[in-house]
Amino acid sequence: MFDLTSIRSFFPDWVLFMSIINLMVGNILMIYVNMMAVFKRRYYELILFAIANPIYWLLHSWAAYKGLYQLIVKPFYWEKTNHGLSKVNSHSSPTTDEV
Repeated sequence: MFDLTSIRSFFPDWVLFMSIINLMVGNILMIYVNMMAVFKRRYYELILFAIANPIYWLLHSWAAYKGLYQLIVKPFYWEKTNHGLSKVNSHSSPTTDEV
């Protein structure tokens, strides 16, 4: 499935083995910690989000690479998030009579 001959030319087998073990143990521990937080607070409906944590990390990586690409290609471009698009405005500014 995967051709590791090119990677093995750079790294010895024991480094690849330790890297895979660290990747697996690290992901499992972080999922476990997130699941313990869900169980401790008794928010059982959030357990799927704890399990989906590696997908969240992949999205972080994708966003970081996208930001790096935009920094190189369009350095003055700002992809701004629109805030305050709700139809209900809970914060009203005081008028001059109230001040």
